[in-house]
Amino acid sequence: MSLTQKHAANSLVDESQILLLTGNINVPKFGNASAVLFNGTHFQPFILTGANGNGGGSISGIFVSNPGNFVTAYSRHLAIGFIVLISLAIALGLVFLLLGVLMFLHYRRRRQDGYSQVSQRMVVNDKNNNMDRVPPDTLLAGLGEKDPPPKI
Repeated sequence: MSLTQKHAANSLVDESQILLLTGNINVPKFGNASAVLFNGTHFQPFILTGANGNGGGSISGIFVSNPGNFVTAYSRHLAIGFIVLISLAIALGLVFLLLGVLMFLHYRRRRQDGYSQVSQRMVVNDKNNNMDRVPPDTLLAGLGEKDPPPKI
């Protein structure tokens, strides 16, 4: 747990932190306690519990109103936003890599099958250049041959 005042420095627990231990703990010169605070040098009883018949009790759970102040996480992890951005970049990179490989394989297959590029004779701005390739009467010849729609 984080502290408002620092305790003496030691190698076990940070100066601004204290360790909360729970269980049936025998504290020297005190007796049994259910929760004990440990600052790295000595134990201090924190919670005492009791059960029916003057027996020792136990702690089944701890809840706090402000968990941010109760437990300070010294995490060295990236923020969730950075994780999402990194995973998005990796996913996009993999998609582009896959598309590049597929385009290369398609190009190779077409070259092996004997396809060649369209000749440069075609003039893009000349609209009448392709009119002699497919006569219009063959394109429009089959329009009148279909059966009329059914009558109801």
